Amino acid sequence: MTSTTFSITELEEDTIWLEALEPKVLIPGHSRTTPTLSPSAIGFTRTYIKDFIRTLHKVNNSEALVQEMERIYPNLPVKICLDYSARILKDHYVWPGDWPVSLREMKTTL
Repeated sequence: MTSTTFSITELEEDTIWLEALEPKVLIPGHSRTTPTLSPSAIGFTRTYIKDFIRTLHKVNNSEALVQEMERIYPNLPVKICLDYSARILKDHYVWPGDWPVSLREMKTTL
């Protein structure tokens, strides 16, 4: 992965690589509550990303994207991640956060 592009394919490959390590515990980065530290979260993440990308290409705006993802995944623990991802990728929302400019302006490859 380069510093200026982000590839979903590379992310999927990373999840396969992580599973191959056969971890015993997984510490999630975006979870308010974690009932388990199971490595099965790696496969869940890969499936979620595939569903997100498929849905991203089917809908017209971020609101529809969020609605469909909430239908598929009704119990997401941190909905704000879905909301911002949908707005950034579907509506081209510019993230005003404290991230470095290089990350805020990073091009994505979907």
